[in-house]
Amino acid sequence: MNWLPAEALTLPPPPRLDPATPNAAADDTAEDTADDTAEDTADDTVEDTADDADGRPRLLVYLATPALFADGWRPRPQEIGPGLTLVAASVVGPRVITTARPDLVTGAVSNGRLLWAAPAGSVYYLRADDHQVAAELIRACHGRLLTADTPFPQIDDEVITAGFGLALIGRW
Repeated sequence: MNWLPAEALTLPPPPRLDPATPNAAADDTAEDTADDTAEDTADDTVEDTADDADGRPRLLVYLATPALFADGWRPRPQEIGPGLTLVAASVVGPRVITTARPDLVTGAVSNGRLLWAAPAGSVYYLRADDHQVAAELIRACHGRLLTADTPFPQIDDEVITAGFGLALIGRW
């Protein structure tokens, strides 16, 4: 096994900012405003997506947190947005999620549920019919929690409040 020297593992110092200019490192163009970021990211990513031989964009959905889908490890094919096809998935077994509500008067636990979730780190490989469909997936899902209204839907909107279903969109 080859070990790296400790000097190779250190990070360079952060850039120094001029105190007279509070946003010296920020670009002042209108494209970098918070309102335009998701739209710009979608457009840039779609242009950079790897295409199949027939020109169909290839995208991936990476789960940063566990997600609850209708078929356990994935959404049902008919629930995935129109124009999207699930090609493959990399899922390392289910994650068991339990919920319960304590009764403050008696101390008993009620309303317990046992759910099977796709674990964080799962990757879903998709093909889109065209770049417009790919852009819609990116706008609806990248850096957001998956809901029943997104092209890659979760089944239980209650768990979204706990952070389930945070997705990142990439290309393959």
